[in-house]
Amino acid sequence: MTEVDLSLGAQFPTWLLILAALVLLGTAVLFYRRVWGLLKLSTFACLMGLRVLAVLLLLMLFLEPVLSYQKTSVSKSEIVVLLDTSKSMKVRDFPSQPKNRLELVAEELTGAHGLIKRLSRQFQVKLYRFDSSAEPIESVAEVEALKPTGEATNIAKAVATVLQRHDPAELAGIIVITDGNDNAAADVVVELDSVKVRMFLVGVGTKSREGLNYKDVLITEVKTRPDRFLTVNNKALVDVYLKSVGFPPVERTVSLVERDGQEKGRAAIVLDSSKETQKAVIEMIPTKVGKFIYDVSLPVDTEERFSDNNKQSITVHVVDPKIRVLYVDKPRDEYKQLMRTLSRDPNVALLTLVNNRVGSFTQGGNIRDVKFLGFPQSKEELATFDVIILGSVKRVYFSAEQLGVIREFVRDGKGFAMLGGTESFGTGGYGGTALDEILPVECGAPDVGQERTLFLPQLTADGIGHPIFAGCERFFEKTGQTPFSAGALELKGFNKVARVMPGAAVLAENPARAAAPVLVVRNYGKGRTAAFTSTGTYRWYRLTRPMGEDSPYVRFWGQLVRWLSGREAKERAVEPGITVTIDKDHYDPGEKVHVVAHVRDDDGLATDKAEVIAKITGPGGKLARLQLPYDAAATSYVDEFEPPGPGEYKAQFTALLNKRPIGEAEESFTVGKPSLETEKVDLNEMLLRRLADRDRTNRLYCTLVGAAVIQDHLQPFIKRKIDPRQVKLTTRGKALLFILFVAFLSAEWVLRKRWQLL
Repeated sequence: MTEVDLSLGAQFPTWLLILAALVLLGTAVLFYRRVWGLLKLSTFACLMGLRVLAVLLLLMLFLEPVLSYQKTSVSKSEIVVLLDTSKSMKVRDFPSQPKNRLELVAEELTGAHGLIKRLSRQFQVKLYRFDSSAEPIESVAEVEALKPTGEATNIAKAVATVLQRHDPAELAGIIVITDGNDNAAADVVVELDSVKVRMFLVGVGTKSREGLNYKDVLITEVKTRPDRFLTVNNKALVDVYLKSVGFPPVERTVSLVERDGQEKGRAAIVLDSSKETQKAVIEMIPTKVGKFIYDVSLPVDTEERFSDNNKQSITVHVVDPKIRVLYVDKPRDEYKQLMRTLSRDPNVALLTLVNNRVGSFTQGGNIRDVKFLGFPQSKEELATFDVIILGSVKRVYFSAEQLGVIREFVRDGKGFAMLGGTESFGTGGYGGTALDEILPVECGAPDVGQERTLFLPQLTADGIGHPIFAGCERFFEKTGQTPFSAGALELKGFNKVARVMPGAAVLAENPARAAAPVLVVRNYGKGRTAAFTSTGTYRWYRLTRPMGEDSPYVRFWGQLVRWLSGREAKERAVEPGITVTIDKDHYDPGEKVHVVAHVRDDDGLATDKAEVIAKITGPGGKLARLQLPYDAAATSYVDEFEPPGPGEYKAQFTALLNKRPIGEAEESFTVGKPSLETEKVDLNEMLLRRLADRDRTNRLYCTLVGAAVIQDHLQPFIKRKIDPRQVKLTTRGKALLFILFVAFLSAEWVLRKRWQLL
């Protein structure tokens, strides 16, 4: 749009300009008044016109007029259109309609009067397709060729990608066209709370499952009992959750097949559409140790709307039985080193409960299939454990019932050990309790006392050759023999006890004191118990750490646990290498994978000098490389990463020491599942409205049919550019005006002479 204005360069009062114009015009009129009656009207008009033009030119020369005008144009800012191409967009909401959701969206966007063309008049339209990630679309023609193939939907990640590639200050808005079936791990509403760019949420689809002709059967979830970790040659259960929509009650067979094609089990179930979810249970017995992927599936009916949701995979770990240890203590040096040592033992599974404050326990260790909020209240909760170790924790933190549960635990064939400390045995208040009954010593009264002097423990005749001290007797002072190294394996103090129980065996004692047992063991019922009255064995580890797995500290505690469990000790790996664990086998889209690696050097000792490289292969063979940094607090190599999208992944880990490979490990995991996009195919209008309602100033929800309203809401944000310009009278212009002034006067003079008016 152009606006024009005329102003005067020379500053004269308005009244003076009018007076001058009247005087000049009046002079011209008076000049021709005497010949008015002698001239024709046309002749008079011609002469008078020349005179008036000459007067006007003269005025322009003096007044210097300025012509000002401005041109207003539209400066096109960017607007981004995010188009959902996940699998749920292939739904045809109406059987009579041949086009799916994505095809309908493409038609609305790319038609002759489509949204893209309308927006392009005032904006630079940038197109993106998204599912679990977002990628730019280079041309409108590509929109028509899009296919709904994405395995997941992550709206927040798509918006984040746009904001990384475009300056938010230059964006007029983001239009998100989707059915709203976001299935990322994080809450999209929370994730987008901090985004202040204008967003237009366009809902696509209907509640298609309410349609009379919608039919589908899908597997929604698969779980194993026990979870993840199965015991070789033991029966396990696989729970398969299914949903039927639109079908009459009919019997279906669910199969469990290992990836090598071997069927592991099957179960029949009558699926009923009137029920929300049903469960089929498959029994199986794993016969091999290792990590396996099983596929659970059921036959596809020809009337089903989707077929890819009839199959789902699950990853399981089949293991030999480990000694499961529950270790309860307070945060002290003894606990920290013992926890680390037992955690690294390949034959031990450890769960720790740390008494951080009054009545509160924090769970740790590497057992993930059990969650305790405090010490267990029932025998059933302890049923999966083989050994309980109780450190320096006051008696008042346990009920009489809980101590009775420990007594029954041992009586049924399990193991129990109490460790020395300021809050153990009699000083901890355990005299006269159920634990006093099962321990190989009588704890005594609270004032029984402690000693804190250093001493070198001595093995007794029962201790020499006992399985607990096998291979490490030479490190202790033995009766009648010279100690390994004076002061090397000293202990600091011990808890006094009232007496050793009949039938118990004293394996080690303080030779400087009479009746001062250090390690006493006994059988109780079908189980075994031990009383280690001293503390400070972590000093043994620090002094003999270079010996690796042959350290008397590692041997002593490992063999004590094995003896308590009653199982034959298994050989421990002392070779160099790497052990890798990931926190889960299955992740939701957008969820991060947490990786922990332990590296052993040539002596079999943990090292922080290695370089740990991970090569991660995902769907389509895409490769990513990751280097794990060392975490001193965790004493391991730790990192996390977010897989780019759904599918199966393999991670190959290599440990390098001085640029030399010393070990390799492999882990696999899955992200998402085949039914992720087809479990919920109805338009999730509630989610889209929630997103819009969180910021009504900058957000709007509408349906695809009503998308034209977006243009109206964008009008206030159209950038208009105003270009002001002026045309002034230059010297050359003034010369031209003077020439025209002389020309008009000359023309008038010539005509007057011709008409004999001079």
